[in-house]
Amino acid sequence: MRKKREIISDKINSIDTAFSIKKYIGKKIFSKSGTYIGKVRDVIMSDYHLLGILVESNIELFIDKKYFASDSDAIMLSIDPIFNLLHKKVIDSEGRKIGKVKAIERKTKTNNFQSLVVKKNIFKKPILIPFSDIDVMKKNILLKKSYGPKK
Repeated sequence: MRKKREIISDKINSIDTAFSIKKYIGKKIFSKSGTYIGKVRDVIMSDYHLLGILVESNIELFIDKKYFASDSDAIMLSIDPIFNLLHKKVIDSEGRKIGKVKAIERKTKTNNFQSLVVKKNIFKKPILIPFSDIDVMKKNILLKKSYGPKK
């Protein structure tokens, strides 16, 4: 049996439709393309307004509320976070594997980036791939030009 709820407030008559932080904790988060991002670890607020969420993932990731597309049983984002590019294979225009994404270089805190740091193995120098050289970013990253050895 549910206890009777009493409210002490001169502004609010009911809290049934009010925002509850507890409902977000542990919720699954999916990117625009349907990729699982992680779960909500914490809700970040300021002056009683929701700013965004901290995601429990392989990196500590804050996602601004403006990137929420929908919020029901899970949180769907309106973006594919750039950090999903980490560890993806990079393939040049001739089909050669260049390496895997080891880091992402950004100028701002938005979901945009300048270049990817790609490395094939521990003995090779990393290659900096500018955003302008990227053709497709899906399961793998496909480049517009060749990065292999010149023939």
